[in-house]
Amino acid sequence: MADDDNIDFYPNSCWGCCCKRKRFALTHQEIESLQFLRLKSRVKFDVTNTLHQEELKALWNLSFENPPELITDQWVTIGFQGPDPSTDFRGGGLYSLQQLIFFAKNFPEKYIVYKNAEYSFAICSVNLTYFFLYYFQLLPKKALGTSDCRRAPPHIMKVFARLNAQDQSTLDEIHSIAAMKMHEKWQEMKQKPGITVMNFMQALVFSTFFIENLLSHNPGSLFDLKRLSV
Repeated sequence: MADDDNIDFYPNSCWGCCCKRKRFALTHQEIESLQFLRLKSRVKFDVTNTLHQEELKALWNLSFENPPELITDQWVTIGFQGPDPSTDFRGGGLYSLQQLIFFAKNFPEKYIVYKNAEYSFAICSVNLTYFFLYYFQLLPKKALGTSDCRRAPPHIMKVFARLNAQDQSTLDEIHSIAAMKMHEKWQEMKQKPGITVMNFMQALVFSTFFIENLLSHNPGSLFDLKRLSV
């Protein structure tokens, strides 16, 4: 794959050459797996694409009981910013929708609760997707990070790359864990006097540091990662 606007995964940089950091160099398999994930995560959501419409309908069917509608105020009730959810996928693309579907399918009991939360779960899920795409250097170099975005340090990038090479659902699971920790932190925060939904971003940021700390324990597999998250 051409490296015109792609992020350097450190294979030939000082991360890989310095003796002190040589252990963080990525293997060929790890780089290939990241490249595959990079391609998957860069597909823009196209409302005219029937396959993309079907994905949106899949989310609808996981969220509502009535027949699917692509544009309706009902989307707002699960946390989108307006009646046309496609406008919220601009940053995270189709992948942000797919990660929301992954969460709803794999954690249905939690999704039923989260989608009705006061903090607009859908858009927060999209924001988490974008954060981790930026964090794990899967976006183009020109991609802009928000004030809360940061890059994964080399040792965290190495752990993620290894897990991703083992299992391509790693980032989906990371996103789901972060979503659950975000919700749990918010439930804890709102018990304190003076806390309003305006303080919610603290819960989202907390969840990203939780993931960073989780990966710093160097889990040997995705199973270990999920076990450590409990």
